[in-house]
Amino acid sequence: MTEQWGKHMEVQMIESKELLETVEPFEIRHLLWGTERIPKTYGYIGFVKGEGFYLKLVCLEKNPLRIYKEDQDPVYKDSAVEAFFRFNSGDGARQDIYLNFEMNANGAILAGYGKNKTERTPFEADMLQKLNCKAEVEEEQWNVSLMVPIEILECIYGELYLKEGTKFNCNFYKICETKENEHYASYEYVKSKNPNFHLPEYFAEAVITAGNKKKI
Repeated sequence: MTEQWGKHMEVQMIESKELLETVEPFEIRHLLWGTERIPKTYGYIGFVKGEGFYLKLVCLEKNPLRIYKEDQDPVYKDSAVEAFFRFNSGDGARQDIYLNFEMNANGAILAGYGKNKTERTPFEADMLQKLNCKAEVEEEQWNVSLMVPIEILECIYGELYLKEGTKFNCNFYKICETKENEHYASYEYVKSKNPNFHLPEYFAEAVITAGNKKKI
């Protein structure tokens, strides 16, 4: 698994989405706010030049809670995985904007952008379609995959010139807010007294690299 303390998270450049699972995986393993354990959850993220970021999150969980079926439903009440991103824009007015992508085992996604938890702009239907969120449920595990196109990022931030060496911020989460199965975990540790993933000051630092490809 990718080392995640004291250094940048490396997001490797890949030639195509089919090579996503050749990169070094990362694990969501910081248990938060009284959580004692979660099903093992890990992911892959890669960057395809001219296209965008490809992400796959895998959870080793049987029979995940998955009530919600429609996009923009409150999927965080189900067993869900989440990815938050913040990019550096030359426009100061957009500098603090971050994106949230929250997904359950039905492939339903809650997605938006803004500067804090309460002021979020939901993704429109055409933007959600371009994310191409898909889920697969197997006997012992489930996973979701997502594509974050450069086109969408630049609609929000303006031109980003994403390339090898570009730095940005991100964090990844495992969550269920339903009391019977309530749990919280993150990739980068969140120093908050109360459950809240909308704290970009605790996002990990990430950098796009050419990197070596490794298999889990």
